[in-house]
Amino acid sequence: MRFRFQFDDRTSYIKVNSRGTLYILLTIAVGFAATNTMNNLLYLVLSMLLALMGLSGIYARRNLRNIRFEIHPPLEIYKGKKAYFTVKIYSKSGYNIFVKLKDKVSGTPKIEGMTDFHIPLIFEKRGIARIEELKVYSSFPFGFFTREEIFPLNLEVLVFPRIYDVKSRVFEILEMKSSGSFESKKPGTGGDFLRLREYQEGEPISQIHWKASRHDDELYTKVFSGPGTGEIVLTERDLKESDPESRIDELASLAEHFLKSGFAVGIEYGDLKIRPDYGEAQRIKILRSLALL
Repeated sequence: MRFRFQFDDRTSYIKVNSRGTLYILLTIAVGFAATNTMNNLLYLVLSMLLALMGLSGIYARRNLRNIRFEIHPPLEIYKGKKAYFTVKIYSKSGYNIFVKLKDKVSGTPKIEGMTDFHIPLIFEKRGIARIEELKVYSSFPFGFFTREEIFPLNLEVLVFPRIYDVKSRVFEILEMKSSGSFESKKPGTGGDFLRLREYQEGEPISQIHWKASRHDDELYTKVFSGPGTGEIVLTERDLKESDPESRIDELASLAEHFLKSGFAVGIEYGDLKIRPDYGEAQRIKILRSLALL
């Protein structure tokens, strides 16, 4: 059994629990017995039962009445990955309070002042996601009833495409493209091994691949990804996936990898064209653009 109440900024519900149902049935039974027998003791018991029920309602309402909250989404949300939302609840004194965001619940036995709830949510689709409401509920004080306060949120968050490991594709993609457009005059040293090339004067001796060089008259240098590696433009031809959503996930994963490896990365995918650039701002720009495709 559930009862609904509408206030200015929230909707309240009172749900009768199984314990509350038994309590109500007991109260009704005592009331019938007192009426039929005219027994003063039964009237006294009935009065106590009704008073206890009334106190339960009063304290339940006070428990949630002065609740205030803030909600802080994570800076970055990725499809298929847990995103931890921080909900800050303010209450002078709240007991056995639970917070529900979408289908996830977190609770605490008591709130004094401010308490943080960290609620993990998983979004299965990229793009704009909406969280319509936040529910705060409690069965305090006796567990007869559960009082719910539902606050409208209409919160919008941006969900980036799914990111996964694409290291196995790096060499293949670089081979598909013109190798000269990715190399700097000096190979990087802190990223992934890419390939071998002929040694150029002025390069560190530590980068020479002696095992490969001894089989030839030429010296060969190990080329790693790293700052100054060069620029790369990722296009539809670089993708293996056939499903449109999987292709966007693959493109985002490749862009993420190459940017973190020191490349200036650009995108040409359908109508989306992003000029190559380095850094965190470019990474966010690419992920946002792909999320909103």
